[in-house]
Amino acid sequence: MALANVAFLAAINKKKVLVMDWDLEAPGLAYYFRGLLEPSHAKELKDWPGLLDLVVDWCDVVSEESSEERIAAGIDKVSKGEVFSEVVRPLVGEGLFEAELTLDYIGTGARLVGAEKKVSYEDVLTQFSWVDFFAQKSGGFFLNELRRWAKKNYDLILIDSRTGFADVAGICTMQLPDEVALCFILNRQNIDGVARVSAAIREKRNDELVIRAVPMRVTRTDTKEGSDARARAIAELTKVGGFSVSGINDDLKNLIIPTYDDAPFYETLAPFAAMSDIGYDAFTMNYVRLASNLLGEELAVPTFDSEMIGIVKRRLVPRYVTLEYLKGLEAETPESAFSELGALIDSAYDSVLAGESIGSDYVDALVHAVTAIGDALDPFETNDLVGRSLDLLRALSAIDQDEWRPRLISSIQEFLDSAISIFIQDEDQLSLLEELDFLLAESGALVNKIKRLTYKRKVVRLYLSKSDLVLANQVLEEYGLIYKEVIDLNRTLPADLERLLVESRVEAFMLQAELDILKGSKKSGYSNYGRALKILQDSGLDMSYEAIRSLGFEVAYKLSSAPGNFVDKISAAQYALMAVTKFGSFHNLVIRFVGLSSSITNSQSPELCLEFLNKIAQFPDPRALSYFINYYGRSYRSADALLSAVLMLSNIAARVDDYPVVMESFGFFSNVLGGVAKSVSRRRQVLNTKQKADYERKWVDLITLYAGCGVDVNALESAYKYGSALSAREAIKFAGEDNEQ
Repeated sequence: MALANVAFLAAINKKKVLVMDWDLEAPGLAYYFRGLLEPSHAKELKDWPGLLDLVVDWCDVVSEESSEERIAAGIDKVSKGEVFSEVVRPLVGEGLFEAELTLDYIGTGARLVGAEKKVSYEDVLTQFSWVDFFAQKSGGFFLNELRRWAKKNYDLILIDSRTGFADVAGICTMQLPDEVALCFILNRQNIDGVARVSAAIREKRNDELVIRAVPMRVTRTDTKEGSDARARAIAELTKVGGFSVSGINDDLKNLIIPTYDDAPFYETLAPFAAMSDIGYDAFTMNYVRLASNLLGEELAVPTFDSEMIGIVKRRLVPRYVTLEYLKGLEAETPESAFSELGALIDSAYDSVLAGESIGSDYVDALVHAVTAIGDALDPFETNDLVGRSLDLLRALSAIDQDEWRPRLISSIQEFLDSAISIFIQDEDQLSLLEELDFLLAESGALVNKIKRLTYKRKVVRLYLSKSDLVLANQVLEEYGLIYKEVIDLNRTLPADLERLLVESRVEAFMLQAELDILKGSKKSGYSNYGRALKILQDSGLDMSYEAIRSLGFEVAYKLSSAPGNFVDKISAAQYALMAVTKFGSFHNLVIRFVGLSSSITNSQSPELCLEFLNKIAQFPDPRALSYFINYYGRSYRSADALLSAVLMLSNIAARVDDYPVVMESFGFFSNVLGGVAKSVSRRRQVLNTKQKADYERKWVDLITLYAGCGVDVNALESAYKYGSALSAREAIKFAGEDNEQ
């Protein structure tokens, strides 16, 4: 914001100004000037060639494949400044001010970079080597020519860059400028950081560069904390940063920019953000003082007529009335909100079809309102509104892909990832998934390739659920080709993308396994489950991530329940134990407990049975106990399934001579089953005589076993009510009499 205001104020004072956005990773400088341009011209800045295009094209010109004639012609164009002039864009629209202003801009670059083969900006930036640029491509010469051209054509050149020691930051602080203004906040991290940067610049440039310290967002009231922060800044910037005491004191006095609570949250220039009369507000005056000190001459305070101010502000200010109105719909009844919001979306859609202009802020507000109101609506009404909002975004994308396609992609993704998407027909969901895949495929960005893998898996699952094995197989083959494209890039990925890629590979094998089994190729299917598990184990990923843990649990569970001719009983039990110990969450452990316990008991291993029970008893999530009770206490059928599983496991585990572990494990499940029994007893369900007798017998057997092992069965005694309301203690006595006979 400081650079934008200094640039504008200098231009208003008849300086020829060039601003360059060297923040290649997070560009945004042009956004501050959007009020000075027609909206259509402001949009053009987002996709205009810039600095990244310049350096990439230069590297192409001086590559080993280039002829001597091409290299000579390229050097000539650079020396004459032609290549730099070609990427310059004005930041002030024609006729906005009475006098013509020279305020020009070179941005970071277009969305697609490259003279011949177009590659996404993000991919080019990630792959570009600044070391090679300087060492092998005469990058120093190129940047010196850029500097020479700029100084020849402009009175003031301002470069926006991150402060630091990275390649681009180094270019902007050590090679290009004559003077560096280090903007910082008066906190310890910022002060220490700019002090180190200042020291590095002085060492690199032998103190030939002028360095200024510009404190930003400083509180306007004197406080002890503020005084301490200033004292620390003076100490660090003199001791470490190489400032003189008088120099840093002058900067803290003359270059300071106080904070303003009434400054707007959106990015704009100070004269047009002022809440008081233009030209006399303190917000603007502080930037005039900063600009005057940096330029070394007194700049005049700008004044503008009300008509021009109105034009600029209309371009800047979001539609607050629309946003507030739409937000107010959330307080209305669901029926009224559904009807009114639907009408607003339809009206906007009709306007687009009629060729009328519609603001992005208004569309964003409509889409946001659908999400906000959707929670209170019937799922089918929500899906109807989502469908209408997607149609609106599709219509806008047909007019301006660059502006609206990212919003369309984001909205489809958000809907497909939401819980309400389960309420649409499979065919509609498949259509959305195919549309999203097409949209993502148009971008060469790596992250979009990995997103395609995620959504392709959903398509396969849908086809498998419909038993359409031919189409499921076809999509899996397409999936494999996309995965190969990603792997062939041979790039080091950020941790989050690396994790997603592992997820993609693991789930691909799982889907192939499911497909094989449905085709009747069980051997191949369970072999693919094994491959999926091995990939996950070898990945070294942190298993605390829910998606990774969930995949691991699912594949281990599948292997634990495999037929004996594919996985032996001991191995199946070990897979079940792995599901609990390595991948379990309280949710999936409870739901799949009965299935896992079957694999464990089939092994007839007392040690494995006890370890299984004990691992669950020791599970670190305290919600496990209550979730067991809530899940299995729904009905006699579910309670009986849990009771049967625990009884079989406990009978085998009781043979292990490890009293403390047995007591801990049995004690936990005594509490679980006591809670389940209480929950079931509150539900009015009728059992026939045979079911009732079988159910009672299992309870008697379990309580007898636990009591015999010395477990406190009070929880079971208090909950165990059935038939004639025998107490648990009477049941134990009855069982004892039978044993004596």
